[in-house]
Amino acid sequence: MISAIASAAARYVSGEYETIVDGGVGPWFLDPFIEVAAASGTGVDYVILRPQREVALRRALERSDGGLKDRGPVLHMYEEFSLLGEFERHVVDSS
Repeated sequence: MISAIASAAARYVSGEYETIVDGGVGPWFLDPFIEVAAASGTGVDYVILRPQREVALRRALERSDGGLKDRGPVLHMYEEFSLLGEFERHVVDSS
């Protein structure tokens, strides 16, 4: 699935469209994007919008669109995006 998204994004870039992939794209999903970009002679800019922990939890639990209502998965995903190592420099606090 990620490879298909990366390939589709690369097609848009090759058509000279400004292309943004919006979603839960953790650094563990970056390789397909980097590979496709390198093959097409383009690059990848990577930004992680991450609010403070309590803000993220509150926002998730207050959604009315049928999203997660259990704290466990929300906090698990938050923790996954808190252990970024070298990718921490790509984080923007969206609180």
